[in-house]
Amino acid sequence: MAEPEDELSEVRGLIVEAVGANAGLLSAVVPEFAALLGVAPDAGDPVTAQVRMQRAAVQVLRAVASRKRPVVVFVDDLQWGRRTRLGFVDLVLSEDPIEGLLLVGAHRETDVDAAHRLAMLLPRGREQAGVRWLALDNLPVPSLVTMVAEMLHVDRATAAGLVEVINDRTAGNPYETVELLNALRHEGVLKATGAGWRWDDAAARASLGEPEVAELLAARVAAIPPTSRALVEAMACLGGRVEASLLPTATAASAGQVELQLAPALAEGVLVVETGLRDPCGFATTAPVRPS
Repeated sequence: MAEPEDELSEVRGLIVEAVGANAGLLSAVVPEFAALLGVAPDAGDPVTAQVRMQRAAVQVLRAVASRKRPVVVFVDDLQWGRRTRLGFVDLVLSEDPIEGLLLVGAHRETDVDAAHRLAMLLPRGREQAGVRWLALDNLPVPSLVTMVAEMLHVDRATAAGLVEVINDRTAGNPYETVELLNALRHEGVLKATGAGWRWDDAAARASLGEPEVAELLAARVAAIPPTSRALVEAMACLGGRVEASLLPTATAASAGQVELQLAPALAEGVLVVETGLRDPCGFATTAPVRPS
């Protein structure tokens, strides 16, 4: 939408020509398309909407992606993907390659059994030329030291002692490492000072004890007020990600009430508000370490 009008007009024409009658469906599912294409939202037949949306998404990419103007699409959590998302990925993998498109998909192998829809899609994808499969493991100690040093704004030598304490518990899992750092912050072991973050390695080891990361997450949720916990529950029912502007409607609360209920959950890193169109709100995949 920030392109010069002549370029925007060209892109608009390419998309409208590619998707045809499904332009209204795009506008209904992704409101930004209504502004881009100048087409009123119209989902059409709900029975066929799912299949048409898969096809329209691929057609849009074919219209706008090129070697001159490449497009990267990242589809996360495929293990939880519903039919529309997985069907879209299947179309991209099974049809002629889209010039200029890099499609990146991520899934957890432990959540995909033989009966999972994704288990049928993956073998077909592995047979496609140009498809690379990367298994992501936990971070080795040197990489974990780098991550912690950058998060806490200290040198690697200073971070190494804390990493030794944490790595005994997380074995290099980045998400669990962040959760443990937050636990140390809550306990007052990890302190923000004018000179940066400070801690004592022995105190950190004693503070962590043996609780599981899931218990640390539960404790963070339990620490927020009941009204905020109710909002977190509503977010879970909404699929974990929703436009912040829709929360008043979804929770039958005023915008002011929702803002007050959001604040504790945002402060604890349970929820995050993403920057972008319509400011979607969702669960944090990793909770940032913030000064108290």
